[in-house]
Amino acid sequence: MKQVFLIVLLGCVFATFAQKPQKQPTKQKSIPEKAYGKAEVQPQYPGGMEVLYRFIGENINYPEQAKANKVQGTVVLSFVIEKDGSVENVMVAKSLGSGCDEEAKRVLLAAGKWIPGTVDGEPVRVYFVMPFKYQLDDNEGTQERKK
Repeated sequence: MKQVFLIVLLGCVFATFAQKPQKQPTKQKSIPEKAYGKAEVQPQYPGGMEVLYRFIGENINYPEQAKANKVQGTVVLSFVIEKDGSVENVMVAKSLGSGCDEEAKRVLLAAGKWIPGTVDGEPVRVYFVMPFKYQLDDNEGTQERKK
């Protein structure tokens, strides 16, 4: 009787572990649409790049930490101009630190929408890279935007 019970028990244990696990339904991830490196018609800042450079020059602030530590150099931001002209996915491609990265992002986003790029007459996402040069004047600590 003990042997029969043991065989039945082992059979139940084997049957429990031998079953294939049921697949859990997977969540559908939306894959972001890829951005063009260059569109037939490139995105444009309203009024042109000179207007953008002027906006950046008038609105960017040299971070106090960077001034205090005499940090100079270039921050490079990568971003996507979306189909609606908005600036999205802003990432630091080259960091300078001391608050310069965050300030470059802030002023880029504050500049507002662009005129989107197009391919075959349709708006498309376009990838951009833009440098922001931080350079202290001899004694003032002001900044310039490299064109």
